[in-house]
Amino acid sequence: MKHILTTISCLLLGACASQSIPQGTSAAFPVTITQLTASVAPASGQVEVHITIKNSFPRTLKTLRVFVAAYTTDGTKASMADESIEILGPINRGQSIGPLEKVTSIRDRNVSCVEVVRVEAVMMDYATSIASGDNAKALVTDENHRPCSPGSR
Repeated sequence: MKHILTTISCLLLGACASQSIPQGTSAAFPVTITQLTASVAPASGQVEVHITIKNSFPRTLKTLRVFVAAYTTDGTKASMADESIEILGPINRGQSIGPLEKVTSIRDRNVSCVEVVRVEAVMMDYATSIASGDNAKALVTDENHRPCSPGSR
């Protein structure tokens, strides 16, 4: 009952903490993405994203949402909408989850890479941390990840 009242209070009063990570401070974000790759099914052209995450925050995470964009070999975005990957917790401190496979709605045999565009981490008390843009991209620590910068397409 107490949990329900806390949730209702957060929603009605806007009392839950939500923080965006300032530009250039992705090291303060509670999650690292230790694997991020994409593959294309030869027959259908369906794009699959493979991801592994690690909770590097000293608190348990309730939910993690990672939004990715896929790009083709000529540098164009393969879909107008970003794909959302939702990982339900609890995700304990130091815990890694993955590799997970997300079959996306994108069908394009020319996809060459994926990039993280936004990450939302929700703690057990519903406090939220958000990283977007370059801060979200900086969360990817996978040495094999192929960035989608213009020179690498």
